[in-house]
Amino acid sequence: MSTFQFNHHWSDIQSLLKDRFQKLAHEDLNYVEGRAEELLYRLREKLSLNAEELEVLLSSLYGEVQHTLKDKVAETKAQVGESYAKVCSQMKDWRQEGREYVRSNPRESLVAALFAGFVAGLLFRR
Repeated sequence: MSTFQFNHHWSDIQSLLKDRFQKLAHEDLNYVEGRAEELLYRLREKLSLNAEELEVLLSSLYGEVQHTLKDKVAETKAQVGESYAKVCSQMKDWRQEGREYVRSNPRESLVAALFAGFVAGLLFRR
């Protein structure tokens, strides 16, 4: 009996198997809950592997999937960090531009603030 656990990464492992073994059809890789042994048997037959060899193959593919996912997470984390830095920089620029506008146009700024307060009061009035 196999110790390989079919989990939410099966579709990724399935893609790697299709790429490496073109003789595998979609039906050969179709996993049905509770019928894992049938899938493993089909794979052993199609790939001419014994149970231990198939177990090693699936475990190595699982390791590749995990490594790929870790790389994607690191890449996404870096992209989020860059985006966050850009947004923070933009916010600082806008804040500085706002301060400069208020200093150079105090009357217009006061009128705009009063108007915004009036509109907000109308919107949130009970």
